[in-house]
Amino acid sequence: MAIFVFLECVGTIGCTTALEQPLVRVIAASDSSEQSKSQADVVCDGVADQVEIVSALAAIRPGGKVLLTQGTFHCDADIQLEPGTTLEGHGENETYLNFSGDSLGVIMNNHHLTLRGLTIGNGGGVFITQASHIKVHQVVVESPDLRLDGAFSMWMNANETLEDIEFIDCKAVNVPGFGYWTCGDGPGQVQKNVRYINCQAIGCGGGEGAPSETTRLWSCGFGLQETNAAEDILVKGCYAEGNWQSGFHQEPANPTRNFTIKDCISVNNGQKDRYVTDPDTLDGSPDMVFGAGYLLGTNVTLGNCTAEGNYHGIELWWGQGCIIENCTTRYSQAEDYFLVHGSGRLVPNIFRNCISDHAGMHALSVATGTNNAYFTNFTVVNPRGNGVSCLMIGSYDDDPDMHNICEDSIFDIRFSAGESPIAIEIKQGRNLTFTGTIETTQPHPIQVDGQNTRSISIEGMRINVEGEEQDAAGIAILPMIKKGRNYQDYRFHDRRFPPDLKTPIWGEQLRTRAGDGQQPHSHRGGKPLFSL
Repeated sequence: MAIFVFLECVGTIGCTTALEQPLVRVIAASDSSEQSKSQADVVCDGVADQVEIVSALAAIRPGGKVLLTQGTFHCDADIQLEPGTTLEGHGENETYLNFSGDSLGVIMNNHHLTLRGLTIGNGGGVFITQASHIKVHQVVVESPDLRLDGAFSMWMNANETLEDIEFIDCKAVNVPGFGYWTCGDGPGQVQKNVRYINCQAIGCGGGEGAPSETTRLWSCGFGLQETNAAEDILVKGCYAEGNWQSGFHQEPANPTRNFTIKDCISVNNGQKDRYVTDPDTLDGSPDMVFGAGYLLGTNVTLGNCTAEGNYHGIELWWGQGCIIENCTTRYSQAEDYFLVHGSGRLVPNIFRNCISDHAGMHALSVATGTNNAYFTNFTVVNPRGNGVSCLMIGSYDDDPDMHNICEDSIFDIRFSAGESPIAIEIKQGRNLTFTGTIETTQPHPIQVDGQNTRSISIEGMRINVEGEEQDAAGIAILPMIKKGRNYQDYRFHDRRFPPDLKTPIWGEQLRTRAGDGQQPHSHRGGKPLFSL
């Protein structure tokens, strides 16, 4: 039987077997208590403390750990963990690693590494690359001079896979870049089995202190996917507040499988709009399109999440194959639910049991060529609207090449109140179905418009107008539609709209036509439910 003994040479001391290397080394800071210093293997002097820490990491055997006592360790160069090692402090606000000079912070570019229980400050962060089986637990980064693009940065080179990366109870606080940042360069970047559990990103991004112009413009709380393929990604119980752009951001058009965000909260993100005089000119993104609580791209499931006070609530930008269920958005500055730039053209997006509560503008805006949006049991409570409508389906654009028609979608809506005159405005739509209820005091619950609009079906919808305005109408079809001669493309309660539009349809007549007990009805008998 052969017996192998692995030797390691350390400096000029000579060669030792792995079993002779210590399993644990304790290092005290220069300002640690006298008791901690007396029990430590090494006491730092407060100058270039990374030298003692790196030496200790090299001295322990694989599977061992370096324990840092309470106090502040002053570092002017990076700390790089050796394979299979752990660097552990006494916890948040107990053990500090302050990085100065050109140092980036803690570098995790080996396998089977753990970083736990400390606060990183000044200019440092955590950088993960060329690694797998990484654990980052109870680590806080609050570096006002952060030199990485993100407080917690993951970088993939071409044809590189980052796998089994875990963040638990981590915080990125008031850094000038991203809170959590995933990016890379070249083809074949892959990220697999990455978990963010109970993590926070607060006050990240913006300002002159960001490490680069790009970071300053686009930084957000959780930058979950940028240029890479992603598989088996879990974001659970996380919190994003007051970040420059979005709270949670997944860049679209990347290969994605089994990507889940659940039980998360996103509050007051899109700060760019508050602090920049003209936010549209800063980065070329009109109307703060990236300032969302959750910006989603491809094949992601968002479940049981809340967005409150963000610029947009939940946004899909070229979103394909997304499932949003049991989510609530409230008090967004603009749209609560915002679907743009061809979302659903390739794969439908599904919304189940979602709520919009007091949207600052539209509860739902479906624009720039969104298709295959399926809403089931969508509850809308008192949106402010844009002064015209509370929900906008389709849009107009001065550019004739812009495809702004919403197509092949289903909207099952429970609408109440609303501060703009029109509850649902269909500006450009084809093959759309609307069901549910509308309870409003505004005069025009549904308005249909657009030269390219056709094949609209309003089925079993109950409309109640509780108002005194004399021109109130349940469903208004604008003259542009009539001139287009496509009335025959409209369905109301599974019956074709009558070809003779000279006679208005009144409440009693509509009830006779519907015959299902769930028809629209007017608050005042005899008021027309359709304005022609």
